[in-house]
Amino acid sequence: MGRIPQSFIDELLARADIVEVVDECVPLKKQGGNFKARCPFHEERTPSFNVNPERQIFHCFGCGAGGNVLGFLMEYEHLRFPEAVRELAGRYGLEVPEEAGGGREDRDTEGPSPAFLAEVNEKAARYYEYQLRHHEQAEQVQSYLQERGISGETAARFRLGFAPAGWRNLAGALGRDAANREALEALGLVINRSGSVYDRFRERLMFPIRDRRGRVIAFGGRVLGDGEPKYLNSPEGPLFHKGRELYGLHEARQALRREQRALVVEGYMDVIALAQAGVDHAVAPLGTALTGDQLRLLLRTVPEVVFCFDGDDAGRDAAWRALETALPEAGQGRLVRFLFLPEGEDPDSLVRREGAAAFRERLDAGLPLFEFMIQGLKERVDLDYAEGRDRLLELAGPFYGHIRDEKVRDLLVQRLDGIVKLGQKQVIRHLQRSMPRNRGSNVAEGADQVQRSLEFLRRQPVTRRALLLLLYDPHQLAEDVLAVADDLSRHRSTGIHLLLSASEIVHAHPEISVGALIEHMRQIPYGEALAQLAGQDPGVPPEGRRMELKGCLHKLQVHAIQARLDALEEQARASSLSTEEWKEFTDLKRQKQDLERIAAPQPGPATQ
Repeated sequence: MGRIPQSFIDELLARADIVEVVDECVPLKKQGGNFKARCPFHEERTPSFNVNPERQIFHCFGCGAGGNVLGFLMEYEHLRFPEAVRELAGRYGLEVPEEAGGGREDRDTEGPSPAFLAEVNEKAARYYEYQLRHHEQAEQVQSYLQERGISGETAARFRLGFAPAGWRNLAGALGRDAANREALEALGLVINRSGSVYDRFRERLMFPIRDRRGRVIAFGGRVLGDGEPKYLNSPEGPLFHKGRELYGLHEARQALRREQRALVVEGYMDVIALAQAGVDHAVAPLGTALTGDQLRLLLRTVPEVVFCFDGDDAGRDAAWRALETALPEAGQGRLVRFLFLPEGEDPDSLVRREGAAAFRERLDAGLPLFEFMIQGLKERVDLDYAEGRDRLLELAGPFYGHIRDEKVRDLLVQRLDGIVKLGQKQVIRHLQRSMPRNRGSNVAEGADQVQRSLEFLRRQPVTRRALLLLLYDPHQLAEDVLAVADDLSRHRSTGIHLLLSASEIVHAHPEISVGALIEHMRQIPYGEALAQLAGQDPGVPPEGRRMELKGCLHKLQVHAIQARLDALEEQARASSLSTEEWKEFTDLKRQKQDLERIAAPQPGPATQ
């Protein structure tokens, strides 16, 4: 896979408007020169999320999240960097170029590009669609769809297809050249076993899986008859991450906006059958339980999610797993309900028997998240005895630990105290003793790296302050940093390397925005921290920023020269210095004395 050239990323960031992109996801309100909203990355009552159109950055003063438009898409949409670039480029009608080297790496360095893989997936989808309409073996599939009440219009809407029997149908149709064969293997549409190539999907009803933009990113196939496995999915790869995608989300996008509610069902046919009946806001996870990423994606789209489960023991167990996924997202106007179907029914059979209106009434009557949890906990204990009430709190502790929203936590405490009658302080103590100790340990790797970078800069307060000033006014201050670059580079620490690199980038790109500068710096060790640093106000009036920066640079010059002197003294003790090194040592001693005689420009109070 190729690399995305840095020049294209620069062009994309110059063209993109962060206000326009963020406003599609989080409604913004203009306030002065900035735009504000409630932060989408943490729960808050008062808006502290700011978007600066001039600097092309966002920053939340509540949780510290910050960065440019690509950083926002990566965080909000849970995308990797290359995916965020392609998502942003698609909004502006730009084709993402790739090159062998010299630009931002697209993670994998070999293999077909994502754009080409998407083209091959699209060709495969058309192939399967054609086979469903025209292949002589497709009669069984067509009969199956008719028995399920699926019309030709609905089949076309979901782009249903058919993979005929045989080992090399798709491979023969699409794998006529080396590039296509490589793409088919990368997508898992064909399998290569020691040079023997054959189709993954054979004699199956095919379900194209589309992302939010409508691109075909994978396939699911349902076997006809008694074969195993009943459902088979494409393997994960460059385009497809099953824990981040939802079947039917693209098809349901208009209905979700209309209904302001998402229905989560078990499988592909449930989604399609409900859509056929007029309940067209259903989605399904891809062969596994709903993940936190998938639920957050839904709750950014609609304020309410209803989980639909069978009413048997297996359905109840699945509901408890969904409850654990949902608890961290509870609160701030988001509602999660649980709908349990009558025994022996599935969404398809129930909606066909009762009709769409009655099915919607069931959705309205779904059990709210807390009600389901409290009912389930009470069924596991005997509340007539003190031991049972203690056990109730012990069982509730792990769930309490999953909740992030303080108001939701308070509500749970109130509900539990209404049952055990111990007083809320006692209830909280019981719950905290039973909370899982590793709560919050699964921090995303990218966020973890940002925190390490921020911690690194906290240990270098002068460098951090200089970077903060530079990021706030780069075009005015970069030349001041470069004026003392020779002195600073004598001690090329990571912090000084960051400071000099940022200044050099601004010097090379005089029109660069702060948002684009952040993207350049992300490639440099510890540069991830600058995304959050850029949104902070240094608290110094414009006329005082240059003087404060010079004070920071003065301190860094002295420190850098002293570091080089220490290195030369160490070398002299170990062996000896050359004539040139003795001259450098003498010159540096004199330069350091001169700097120390010159009073450093006094920084403002925010530096201390």
